[in-house]
Amino acid sequence: MFFKIVPEYQRLVRFTLGRFDGSPRGPGWVWIIPFIHSNITVDLREEVFDVEPQTCITKDNAPVTVDMLVFMRVVDPEMSVMKVQSYRLAAAAWRLRLCALSSAI
Repeated sequence: MFFKIVPEYQRLVRFTLGRFDGSPRGPGWVWIIPFIHSNITVDLREEVFDVEPQTCITKDNAPVTVDMLVFMRVVDPEMSVMKVQSYRLAAAAWRLRLCALSSAI
């Protein structure tokens, strides 16, 4: 048996023989049985993505540069592991929103 120390800003989603094992663990000490438990650590801190500036042309033919930041934070660690393959790739849908923003301008 082993212990793993989970910091305050992380949660440990534990699977026992491939099945989800209760609520996410942490912060603190967590029991881990090798070859029985597999773990995925999820960071709960806020992440910032910088979107490169994009130039758009308005209806009156004036060029406008749109620059933005995207803030992302995991609220439910269980859902971020079980419902999507990679929550970071799922959050990359902001590129579609950027296209919608530039078309609205």
